[in-house]
Order: sequence, then C-alpha cells, then structure tokens
Amino acid sequence: MSNTKLGGLRAISPMTKQINSFDDFIGTIFGIFEVDFRLGLVVLFFILYFFMAFIYSIYRILRVNFVFLKTTVKITYSCATEKVDMDSNNFHCFILAFTYNVDGVAYTGGEEKIYLSRCEANTLCKRFPVDSLQNARYDPDNPKDVIIDKWGSI
Repeated sequence: MSNTKLGGLRAISPMTKQINSFDDFIGTIFGIFEVDFRLGLVVLFFILYFFMAFIYSIYRILRVNFVFLKTTVKITYSCATEKVDMDSNNFHCFILAFTYNVDGVAYTGGEEKIYLSRCEANTLCKRFPVDSLQNARYDPDNPKDVIIDKWGSI
C-alpha cells in the first residue's frame, strides 16, 4: 500500500486499506483520507448534530401539520422599522403582535424578524395588516405555542 503525505493527511487507497479497529473505522470514515482519531470524532459529532437538527425539523413540521389545532389570530400591531446594531449597521425588522382565543382563554403573541431588506419588511406589513384575521395553528398541550399559517419564509 502506498501512502502519500498531503498537508498532514495521509492519502491511502481505499481499496487496499483493511479496517481492523474502531480507530481505523473513524479514521477512514471518508474513504480516501486517514485522519486523526480525534478529528474523526469531531467530524462525526458535527454530522450527528446536523442529522439530529434535520430530524427535529421534520418532526416539528409533522407535529404542526398533524397535531396542532387550527385557530384564528387577530393582528393588533404590524410595523416595519429600521434599527441599528452594536456595530452601527442599519438593518430593517418586522414586528408583529396578535391575539387569539383557545377554549375561551385569551392569549397574545408576537413575532419579530430581523435583518431584512426594506422591501421584505414592507412586504410583511402588507401581508399582515392591523385588524386582519389570519389562520394559525396552536399546540393543544401548550396553547402559547402558535404558528401563523401565512407567515411564509423570508
């Protein structure tokens, strides 16, 4: 088996490498480069972290669509503003406040989207005018957890 040094990594032929231990498995997880065991573990943890984040986002989408119950929210405040961050950079944000009822109990909620363009913030103001009614879904186990259907992704 021929080895070639490449910037601290040792290139190996994946067809001739035999995996004899867990260290070798982690070290050759990418097939072409044999890396340090600790670096392999760090990479493996990052992969697992992002995989779990992906699984949680799918879980959340399924939960919202199949477990959350429908309600209607009334928009009480809708505003696009310009703010200044700690580095004196200007940015636009959209602030939204709303009320809704669940089983006769009144709840209030709000959302804020920051670091938008002026156009995006103004579009959201038009999408959510004050005193308008919007469809939403709430968690029956925790009615304070509400998601507006028309929120969209910006």
